[in-house]
Amino acid sequence: MKKFVILLALAFSLFVYLFYRSSATVAPLLLAQIMGQESFLAVRAAVRAHVWLDEFAVYSLPEGLWVLCLTLASRGLTISVGKCLVPLDLLPPAYAVGLELAQGLGLVRGRFDPVDIAVSLWLWTAGVLLHPSLSRNLALKPDRRLLALAGCWSIVYLAHVQS
Repeated sequence: MKKFVILLALAFSLFVYLFYRSSATVAPLLLAQIMGQESFLAVRAAVRAHVWLDEFAVYSLPEGLWVLCLTLASRGLTISVGKCLVPLDLLPPAYAVGLELAQGLGLVRGRFDPVDIAVSLWLWTAGVLLHPSLSRNLALKPDRRLLALAGCWSIVYLAHVQS
């Protein structure tokens, strides 16, 4: 079930980034390069004409979904910082909250939205509760886990808006 949740959440986020976010976002820029600008714009217009998404689904939910995916994929992994072992599943909410704060301070592009923080923290909690322990044999195999983590962080990159 964890794999299905990760794939579905990443696919929805990618769909939003491709067809509903700014044209300056990395994901649509790449697809426009592959398809050609005219073809991409025609497909994007057709998708928008047939699939309605509200502002929450376009602007707040995708961030929370990648936080959920990264939490599920990194649950039980740690990194050494000095003599401490830091759980990697703390990185997604820290990154999301830090990104929002940086937006609020004008350090990075974007608009500060406390709803984004709430959604990210709520879905991080859901990820922790969905996958409470690796001892239950729910863990992805090491090679699949690396692939899942790479896919999750790729979605974060594809959401980036170019200057």
